[in-house]
Amino acid sequence: MKKIFGVLGLLFLAGLAIVFGMAVAYLNGEGFRSFLSRAVARGIGVEGRFSSLQLRGLAIGSSEFSGAGGPGSPIAELRAEDLQARFPLASLVQGVWKIDPLRIGHLELTFRSAPREEKPLRASPPAMERPAGDEAEETPGVLRRVSLRRGEIHRADLRWPSSLLGGGALTGTRMELEADGSAWNGKASGGKLACASLPDLALEELLFRVDPGSAFLEQGLLRSEGSGIIRLAGRMDWQERAEGELRFSTSGVALTPWLPMAWRRRVTGELEAEGRLTLPHGQPWRVEAGLSLLHGKLEDLPWLVGLALSGGAPSALPLDQARARLLAGPEDLSFEQIEIEAKGVLRIEGNLRVEGEQVRGGMRVGLSAERVALLPGAREKIFSEERNGYLWTPVAVTGTVRDPQEDLSPRVTAVAKEAMKAGVQRAIRSALDFLRHSQGPASP
Repeated sequence: MKKIFGVLGLLFLAGLAIVFGMAVAYLNGEGFRSFLSRAVARGIGVEGRFSSLQLRGLAIGSSEFSGAGGPGSPIAELRAEDLQARFPLASLVQGVWKIDPLRIGHLELTFRSAPREEKPLRASPPAMERPAGDEAEETPGVLRRVSLRRGEIHRADLRWPSSLLGGGALTGTRMELEADGSAWNGKASGGKLACASLPDLALEELLFRVDPGSAFLEQGLLRSEGSGIIRLAGRMDWQERAEGELRFSTSGVALTPWLPMAWRRRVTGELEAEGRLTLPHGQPWRVEAGLSLLHGKLEDLPWLVGLALSGGAPSALPLDQARARLLAGPEDLSFEQIEIEAKGVLRIEGNLRVEGEQVRGGMRVGLSAERVALLPGAREKIFSEERNGYLWTPVAVTGTVRDPQEDLSPRVTAVAKEAMKAGVQRAIRSALDFLRHSQGPASP
Protein backbone atom coordinates (compact mmCIF):
# COMPACT_ATOMS: atom_id res chain seq x y z
CA MET A 1 0.00 0.00 0.00
CA LYS A 2 2.83 2.39 0.84
CA LYS A 3 4.33 1.76 -2.56
CA ILE A 4 1.01 2.60 -4.22
CA PHE A 5 0.74 5.87 -2.30
CA GLY A 6 4.36 6.59 -3.11
CA VAL A 7 3.75 6.08 -6.81
CA LEU A 8 0.60 8.22 -6.67
CA GLY A 9 2.56 10.95 -4.92
CA LEU A 10 5.25 10.88 -7.56
CA LEU A 11 2.62 11.01 -10.28
CA PHE A 12 0.98 13.99 -8.54
CA LEU A 13 4.27 15.86 -8.30
CA ALA A 14 5.04 15.01 -11.90
CA GLY A 15 1.61 16.32 -12.88
CA LEU A 16 2.22 19.55 -10.98
CA ALA A 17 5.61 19.90 -12.67
CA ILE A 18 4.02 19.36 -16.08
CA VAL A 19 1.24 21.88 -15.32
CA PHE A 20 3.77 24.36 -13.97
CA GLY A 21 5.99 23.89 -17.03
CA MET A 22 3.03 24.34 -19.36
CA ALA A 23 1.99 27.47 -17.44
CA VAL A 24 5.49 28.94 -17.68
CA ALA A 25 5.70 28.09 -21.38
CA TYR A 26 2.26 29.60 -21.94
CA LEU A 27 3.04 32.77 -20.01
CA ASN A 28 6.27 33.30 -21.95
CA GLY A 29 4.63 32.44 -25.21
CA GLU A 30 4.22 35.11 -27.86
CA GLY A 31 0.45 34.60 -27.99
CA PHE A 32 -0.14 35.40 -24.32
CA ARG A 33 2.09 38.47 -24.33
CA SER A 34 0.43 39.69 -27.51
CA PHE A 35 -2.94 39.29 -25.81
CA LEU A 36 -1.79 41.36 -22.82
CA SER A 37 -0.37 44.02 -25.13
CA ARG A 38 -3.66 44.24 -27.03
CA ALA A 39 -5.55 44.51 -23.74
CA VAL A 40 -3.37 47.47 -22.69
CA ALA A 41 -3.87 49.12 -26.09
CA ARG A 42 -7.64 48.77 -25.78
CA GLY A 43 -7.68 50.00 -22.19
CA ILE A 44 -5.42 53.07 -22.26
CA GLY A 45 -4.50 53.50 -25.92
CA VAL A 46 -0.82 52.56 -25.53
CA GLU A 47 0.68 50.15 -28.04
CA GLY A 48 3.69 48.37 -26.59
CA ARG A 49 5.26 45.09 -25.49
CA PHE A 50 5.90 43.21 -22.25
CA SER A 51 9.25 41.66 -21.51
CA SER A 52 9.33 37.97 -20.50
CA LEU A 53 6.83 36.94 -17.82
CA GLN A 54 7.55 34.95 -14.67
CA LEU A 55 5.18 32.88 -12.54
CA ARG A 56 5.81 33.52 -8.84
CA GLY A 57 3.35 31.50 -6.77
CA LEU A 58 -0.03 33.12 -7.35
CA ALA A 59 1.51 36.13 -9.08
CA ILE A 60 2.71 36.91 -12.60
CA GLY A 61 5.62 39.31 -12.96
CA SER A 62 7.38 41.18 -15.74
CA SER A 63 10.46 43.35 -15.59
CA GLU A 64 9.17 45.93 -18.07
CA PHE A 65 6.40 47.19 -20.32
CA SER A 66 7.11 50.05 -22.73
CA GLY A 67 5.07 51.60 -25.51
CA ALA A 68 3.73 54.72 -27.21
CA GLY A 69 0.24 56.18 -27.31
CA GLY A 70 -1.92 55.57 -30.35
CA PRO A 71 -3.83 58.20 -32.35
CA GLY A 72 -5.93 60.39 -30.09
CA SER A 73 -4.37 59.12 -26.86
CA PRO A 74 -3.17 61.79 -24.40
CA ILE A 75 -0.14 59.56 -23.69
CA ALA A 76 3.00 60.00 -25.79
CA GLU A 77 5.23 57.41 -24.10
CA LEU A 78 4.85 54.94 -21.24
CA ARG A 79 7.40 52.79 -19.48
CA ALA A 80 6.64 50.59 -16.47
CA GLU A 81 9.25 48.58 -14.56
CA ASP A 82 9.00 45.74 -12.04
CA LEU A 83 5.37 44.74 -12.62
CA GLN A 84 3.61 42.11 -10.55
CA ALA A 85 -0.03 40.94 -10.72
CA ARG A 86 -1.35 38.87 -7.81
CA PHE A 87 -4.32 36.51 -8.07
CA PRO A 88 -6.08 35.72 -4.74
CA LEU A 89 -6.72 31.98 -4.41
CA ALA A 90 -10.42 32.55 -3.62
CA SER A 91 -10.97 34.23 -6.98
CA LEU A 92 -9.31 31.35 -8.86
CA VAL A 93 -11.61 28.87 -7.09
CA GLN A 94 -14.56 30.94 -8.36
CA GLY A 95 -13.21 30.80 -11.89
CA VAL A 96 -12.30 34.50 -12.03
CA TRP A 97 -8.75 35.81 -12.55
CA LYS A 98 -9.09 38.75 -10.16
CA ILE A 99 -5.90 40.85 -10.12
CA ASP A 100 -5.62 42.34 -6.64
CA PRO A 101 -3.34 44.18 -6.65
CA LEU A 102 -1.27 45.08 -9.71
CA ARG A 103 2.01 46.52 -8.44
CA ILE A 104 4.37 48.68 -10.48
CA GLY A 105 7.76 49.60 -9.08
CA HIS A 106 8.43 52.57 -11.36
CA LEU A 107 6.19 54.26 -13.92
CA GLU A 108 7.37 56.90 -16.43
CA LEU A 109 4.54 58.59 -18.32
CA THR A 110 4.87 61.41 -20.86
CA PHE A 111 1.76 63.23 -22.05
CA ARG A 112 1.30 65.00 -25.34
CA SER A 113 -1.03 67.50 -26.98
CA ALA A 114 -2.99 65.62 -29.62
CA PRO A 115 -3.06 67.35 -33.05
CA ARG A 116 -6.44 68.80 -33.90
CA GLU A 117 -6.88 66.60 -36.94
CA GLU A 118 -6.55 63.40 -34.92
CA LYS A 119 -9.74 61.67 -33.84
CA PRO A 120 -10.21 61.26 -30.09
CA LEU A 121 -9.54 57.87 -28.63
CA ARG A 122 -12.65 55.80 -27.96
CA ALA A 123 -12.00 53.65 -24.95
CA SER A 124 -13.51 50.18 -25.26
CA PRO A 125 -16.31 49.15 -22.89
CA PRO A 126 -15.57 46.84 -19.97
CA ALA A 127 -15.21 43.15 -20.79
CA MET A 128 -18.59 42.29 -19.26
CA GLU A 129 -20.31 44.73 -21.64
CA ARG A 130 -18.52 43.63 -24.80
CA PRO A 131 -20.83 41.97 -27.33
CA ALA A 132 -20.46 38.22 -27.60
CA GLY A 133 -17.94 37.20 -30.21
CA ASP A 134 -16.22 40.59 -30.30
CA GLU A 135 -12.52 39.75 -30.59
CA ALA A 136 -13.29 36.49 -28.75
CA GLU A 137 -10.89 34.61 -30.94
CA GLU A 138 -8.07 36.85 -29.72
CA THR A 139 -8.74 36.19 -26.03
CA PRO A 140 -7.47 32.97 -24.42
CA GLY A 141 -10.47 31.13 -23.02
CA VAL A 142 -8.99 30.88 -19.54
CA LEU A 143 -8.65 34.68 -19.39
CA ARG A 144 -12.11 35.71 -20.51
CA ARG A 145 -13.02 36.46 -16.89
CA VAL A 146 -10.22 38.79 -15.78
CA SER A 147 -10.93 41.52 -13.23
CA LEU A 148 -8.39 44.16 -12.16
CA ARG A 149 -9.39 45.54 -8.77
CA ARG A 150 -6.49 47.56 -7.39
CA GLY A 151 -3.24 49.07 -8.56
CA GLU A 152 -0.19 50.35 -6.66
CA ILE A 153 2.61 52.44 -8.15
CA HIS A 154 5.54 52.84 -5.81
CA ARG A 155 7.15 55.70 -7.79
CA ALA A 156 5.59 57.58 -10.68
CA ASP A 157 7.18 60.26 -12.88
CA LEU A 158 4.68 62.15 -15.06
CA ARG A 159 5.70 64.78 -17.63
CA TRP A 160 3.78 67.06 -19.98
CA PRO A 161 4.88 69.19 -22.96
CA SER A 162 5.71 72.89 -23.17
CA SER A 163 2.44 73.51 -25.04
CA LEU A 164 0.65 72.98 -21.71
CA LEU A 165 1.55 75.63 -19.12
CA GLY A 166 5.10 75.81 -20.41
CA GLY A 167 5.80 72.16 -19.62
CA GLY A 168 6.38 70.44 -16.31
CA ALA A 169 6.66 67.23 -14.33
CA LEU A 170 5.35 65.44 -11.25
CA THR A 171 8.13 63.18 -9.99
CA GLY A 172 8.70 60.71 -7.18
CA THR A 173 5.05 60.33 -6.21
CA ARG A 174 3.25 57.24 -4.94
CA MET A 175 -0.15 56.26 -6.38
CA GLU A 176 -2.96 53.94 -5.35
CA LEU A 177 -5.80 53.04 -7.73
CA GLU A 178 -9.07 51.19 -7.15
CA ALA A 179 -11.54 50.06 -9.81
CA ASP A 180 -15.10 51.40 -9.73
CA GLY A 181 -16.94 49.86 -12.66
CA SER A 182 -15.28 51.22 -15.81
CA ALA A 183 -13.64 54.06 -13.83
CA TRP A 184 -10.72 54.33 -11.42
CA ASN A 185 -10.51 56.18 -8.12
CA GLY A 186 -6.98 57.19 -7.20
CA LYS A 187 -4.78 58.80 -4.58
CA ALA A 188 -1.31 60.27 -5.07
CA SER A 189 1.01 61.46 -2.30
CA GLY A 190 4.58 62.65 -1.96
CA GLY A 191 6.88 63.84 -4.69
CA LYS A 192 7.64 67.17 -6.34
CA LEU A 193 5.71 69.24 -8.88
CA ALA A 194 7.65 71.49 -11.27
CA CYS A 195 5.82 73.64 -13.82
CA ALA A 196 7.55 76.00 -16.28
CA SER A 197 9.55 78.66 -14.41
CA LEU A 198 7.47 78.50 -11.24
CA PRO A 199 9.08 77.40 -7.97
CA ASP A 200 8.97 73.69 -7.13
CA LEU A 201 5.98 72.54 -5.10
CA ALA A 202 5.76 69.62 -2.67
CA LEU A 203 2.80 67.31 -3.26
CA GLU A 204 0.88 66.40 -0.13
CA GLU A 205 -2.18 64.70 -1.62
CA LEU A 206 -4.18 64.30 -4.83
CA LEU A 207 -7.55 62.58 -4.92
CA PHE A 208 -8.73 61.90 -8.47
CA ARG A 209 -11.05 59.82 -10.65
CA VAL A 210 -10.37 58.61 -14.19
CA ASP A 211 -13.30 57.67 -16.42
CA PRO A 212 -13.03 56.51 -20.05
CA GLY A 213 -11.97 59.68 -21.86
CA SER A 214 -11.90 62.06 -18.89
CA ALA A 215 -10.30 62.72 -15.52
CA PHE A 216 -11.49 64.57 -12.41
CA LEU A 217 -9.29 66.07 -9.71
CA GLU A 218 -11.48 66.03 -6.63
CA GLN A 219 -8.89 67.53 -4.29
CA GLY A 220 -5.26 68.51 -4.52
CA LEU A 221 -3.00 69.88 -1.78
CA LEU A 222 0.42 71.35 -2.59
CA ARG A 223 2.92 73.19 -0.40
CA SER A 224 5.16 76.00 -1.60
CA GLU A 225 8.68 75.73 -0.16
CA GLY A 226 7.41 74.98 3.32
CA SER A 227 5.01 77.93 3.48
CA GLY A 228 1.29 77.89 2.89
CA ILE A 229 -1.04 75.61 0.97
CA ILE A 230 -2.26 75.55 -2.63
CA ARG A 231 -5.61 73.80 -3.19
CA LEU A 232 -6.65 72.37 -6.56
CA ALA A 233 -9.79 70.88 -8.11
CA GLY A 234 -10.83 70.40 -11.73
CA ARG A 235 -11.50 68.15 -14.70
CA MET A 236 -9.97 67.19 -18.07
CA ASP A 237 -11.81 65.73 -21.08
CA TRP A 238 -9.67 64.34 -23.91
CA GLN A 239 -12.29 62.25 -25.67
CA GLU A 240 -15.09 64.53 -26.84
CA ARG A 241 -13.86 68.13 -26.95
CA ALA A 242 -10.35 67.99 -25.48
CA GLU A 243 -11.01 70.70 -22.89
CA GLY A 244 -10.54 71.16 -19.18
CA GLU A 245 -10.60 73.44 -16.16
CA LEU A 246 -8.51 73.63 -12.99
CA ARG A 247 -9.62 75.77 -10.05
CA PHE A 248 -7.02 76.85 -7.49
CA SER A 249 -6.64 78.88 -4.33
CA THR A 250 -3.71 79.70 -2.05
CA SER A 251 -3.36 80.48 1.63
CA GLY A 252 -0.29 81.79 3.44
CA VAL A 253 2.09 81.25 0.49
CA ALA A 254 5.31 83.28 0.72
CA LEU A 255 5.53 85.62 -2.29
CA THR A 256 9.33 85.82 -2.55
CA PRO A 257 10.04 82.50 -4.38
CA TRP A 258 7.44 83.39 -7.05
CA LEU A 259 9.15 86.65 -8.05
CA PRO A 260 11.99 87.25 -10.53
CA MET A 261 15.38 87.39 -8.81
CA ALA A 262 15.62 91.17 -9.25
CA TRP A 263 12.43 91.66 -7.20
CA ARG A 264 12.86 89.13 -4.40
CA ARG A 265 14.39 91.64 -1.98
CA ARG A 266 12.00 94.40 -2.93
CA VAL A 267 8.53 92.98 -2.20
CA THR A 268 7.59 90.62 0.63
CA GLY A 269 4.36 89.23 2.03
CA GLU A 270 1.98 86.27 1.87
CA LEU A 271 0.20 85.65 -1.43
CA GLU A 272 -3.53 84.95 -1.38
CA ALA A 273 -5.00 83.90 -4.74
CA GLU A 274 -8.19 82.41 -6.12
CA GLY A 275 -8.77 81.65 -9.79
CA ARG A 276 -8.93 79.06 -12.53
CA LEU A 277 -6.96 77.65 -15.42
CA THR A 278 -9.03 76.85 -18.51
CA LEU A 279 -8.12 74.69 -21.51
CA PRO A 280 -10.74 75.63 -24.15
CA HIS A 281 -11.32 73.35 -27.12
CA GLY A 282 -8.92 74.34 -29.90
CA GLN A 283 -7.64 77.42 -28.06
CA PRO A 284 -4.58 78.24 -25.89
CA TRP A 285 -4.79 77.85 -22.12
CA ARG A 286 -5.76 80.86 -20.01
CA VAL A 287 -5.40 81.74 -16.34
CA GLU A 288 -7.62 84.22 -14.50
CA ALA A 289 -7.11 84.95 -10.81
CA GLY A 290 -7.61 87.53 -8.12
CA LEU A 291 -4.41 88.26 -6.16
CA SER A 292 -3.85 89.96 -2.83
CA LEU A 293 -0.86 90.36 -0.55
CA LEU A 294 -1.11 90.01 3.23
CA HIS A 295 1.48 91.60 5.52
CA GLY A 296 3.03 93.17 2.41
CA LYS A 297 6.09 95.42 2.49
CA LEU A 298 8.08 97.36 -0.10
CA GLU A 299 11.82 97.30 0.46
CA ASP A 300 14.97 98.37 -1.35
CA LEU A 301 12.97 100.23 -4.00
CA PRO A 302 13.85 103.52 -5.75
CA TRP A 303 13.59 106.96 -4.21
CA LEU A 304 9.77 106.91 -4.27
CA VAL A 305 9.56 104.60 -1.27
CA GLY A 306 12.33 106.48 0.47
CA LEU A 307 10.38 109.68 -0.05
CA ALA A 308 7.23 108.05 1.28
CA LEU A 309 9.19 107.06 4.39
CA SER A 310 10.45 110.67 4.69
CA GLY A 311 13.93 109.38 5.41
CA GLY A 312 12.73 107.81 8.65
CA ALA A 313 14.25 104.85 10.44
CA PRO A 314 12.18 102.01 8.90
CA SER A 315 13.81 100.37 5.88
CA ALA A 316 10.52 98.99 4.53
CA LEU A 317 7.15 100.53 3.76
CA PRO A 318 4.28 98.45 5.25
CA LEU A 319 1.27 98.13 2.94
CA ASP A 320 -2.32 98.33 4.04
CA GLN A 321 -3.56 97.03 0.70
CA ALA A 322 -2.04 95.26 -2.30
CA ARG A 323 -4.21 93.50 -4.87
CA ALA A 324 -4.55 92.93 -8.61
CA ARG A 325 -6.31 90.84 -11.25
CA LEU A 326 -4.08 88.33 -13.07
CA LEU A 327 -4.68 87.32 -16.71
CA ALA A 328 -2.15 84.97 -18.33
CA GLY A 329 -1.67 82.85 -21.46
CA PRO A 330 1.15 81.13 -23.36
CA GLU A 331 2.53 84.41 -24.73
CA ASP A 332 1.62 87.15 -22.25
CA LEU A 333 0.91 88.05 -18.65
CA SER A 334 -1.18 90.97 -17.41
CA PHE A 335 -1.82 92.54 -14.02
CA GLU A 336 -4.97 94.63 -14.14
CA GLN A 337 -6.75 96.78 -11.57
CA ILE A 338 -3.58 97.13 -9.51
CA GLU A 339 -4.16 98.82 -6.16
CA ILE A 340 -1.26 99.30 -3.73
CA GLU A 341 -1.56 101.59 -0.74
CA ALA A 342 0.17 102.64 2.44
CA LYS A 343 -2.66 104.76 3.80
CA GLY A 344 -1.99 108.45 4.13
CA VAL A 345 1.43 108.08 2.49
CA LEU A 346 1.43 106.41 -0.94
CA ARG A 347 -1.06 104.85 -3.38
CA ILE A 348 -0.41 103.24 -6.77
CA GLU A 349 -3.07 102.31 -9.34
CA GLY A 350 -2.90 100.97 -12.90
CA ASN A 351 -2.12 98.04 -15.20
CA LEU A 352 1.01 96.15 -16.28
CA ARG A 353 1.57 93.77 -19.19
CA VAL A 354 4.47 91.35 -19.64
CA GLU A 355 5.26 89.90 -23.08
CA GLY A 356 8.28 87.63 -22.95
CA GLU A 357 10.81 89.70 -20.99
CA GLN A 358 9.32 93.07 -21.94
CA VAL A 359 7.24 95.11 -19.52
CA ARG A 360 4.90 97.97 -20.33
CA GLY A 361 2.09 99.63 -18.49
CA GLY A 362 0.41 102.78 -17.28
CA MET A 363 0.24 103.64 -13.59
CA ARG A 364 -0.93 106.56 -11.46
CA VAL A 365 1.08 107.38 -8.35
CA GLY A 366 -0.41 109.35 -5.50
CA LEU A 367 1.63 110.92 -2.68
CA SER A 368 0.47 112.84 0.37
CA ALA A 369 0.86 116.60 0.21
CA GLU A 370 3.47 116.46 2.99
CA ARG A 371 5.68 114.14 0.91
CA VAL A 372 5.27 116.14 -2.28
CA ALA A 373 6.27 119.30 -0.39
CA LEU A 374 9.71 117.72 0.08
CA LEU A 375 10.23 118.04 -3.69
CA PRO A 376 10.55 121.71 -4.62
CA GLY A 377 8.37 122.53 -7.63
CA ALA A 378 6.89 119.02 -7.87
CA ARG A 379 3.37 120.05 -6.90
CA GLU A 380 3.15 122.65 -9.67
CA LYS A 381 4.84 120.64 -12.44
CA ILE A 382 4.33 116.92 -11.61
CA PHE A 383 1.79 116.09 -8.88
CA SER A 384 -0.85 118.49 -10.11
CA GLU A 385 -4.03 116.40 -9.63
CA GLU A 386 -5.61 116.22 -6.18
CA ARG A 387 -7.95 113.30 -5.42
CA ASN A 388 -8.91 111.19 -2.38
CA GLY A 389 -6.34 112.81 -0.13
CA TYR A 390 -3.37 112.33 -2.51
CA LEU A 391 -1.58 114.37 -5.15
CA TRP A 392 -1.39 112.30 -8.38
CA THR A 393 0.76 111.98 -11.46
CA PRO A 394 0.72 109.49 -14.39
CA VAL A 395 3.70 107.13 -14.75
CA ALA A 396 4.70 105.07 -17.80
CA VAL A 397 6.45 101.74 -17.10
CA THR A 398 8.74 100.12 -19.71
CA GLY A 399 11.88 97.97 -19.84
CA THR A 400 12.29 94.33 -18.89
CA VAL A 401 11.22 92.11 -16.02
CA ARG A 402 14.79 92.19 -14.68
CA ASP A 403 15.20 95.93 -15.16
CA PRO A 404 11.88 97.81 -15.26
CA GLN A 405 12.03 101.53 -16.02
CA GLU A 406 9.62 104.35 -15.14
CA ASP A 407 9.47 107.95 -16.33
CA LEU A 408 8.73 109.58 -12.97
CA SER A 409 12.27 109.65 -11.65
CA PRO A 410 13.67 111.66 -14.63
CA ARG A 411 10.88 114.21 -14.29
CA VAL A 412 11.44 114.65 -10.57
CA THR A 413 15.19 114.93 -11.15
CA ALA A 414 14.67 117.62 -13.79
CA VAL A 415 12.39 119.63 -11.49
CA ALA A 416 14.88 119.27 -8.63
CA LYS A 417 17.72 120.53 -10.84
CA GLU A 418 15.62 123.52 -11.90
CA ALA A 419 14.80 124.26 -8.28
CA MET A 420 18.46 123.94 -7.32
CA LYS A 421 19.52 126.15 -10.21
CA ALA A 422 16.93 128.76 -9.28
CA GLY A 423 18.05 128.54 -5.67
CA VAL A 424 21.70 129.07 -6.63
CA GLN A 425 20.80 132.01 -8.84
CA ARG A 426 18.82 133.58 -5.98
CA ALA A 427 21.74 133.03 -3.65
CA ILE A 428 24.16 134.66 -6.14
CA ARG A 429 21.85 137.67 -6.61
CA SER A 430 21.56 138.04 -2.84
CA ALA A 431 25.32 137.92 -2.48
CA LEU A 432 25.83 140.55 -5.23
CA ASP A 433 23.22 142.82 -3.67
CA PHE A 434 24.97 142.46 -0.34
CA LEU A 435 28.33 143.30 -1.89
CA ARG A 436 26.89 146.33 -3.71
CA HIS A 437 25.33 147.69 -0.59
CA SER A 438 28.42 147.00 1.48
CA GLN A 439 30.63 148.82 -1.04
CA GLY A 440 28.41 151.98 -1.27
CA PRO A 441 29.71 155.51 -0.31
CA ALA A 442 30.50 155.89 3.35
CA SER A 443 28.41 158.16 5.55
CA PRO A 444 29.92 161.61 6.31
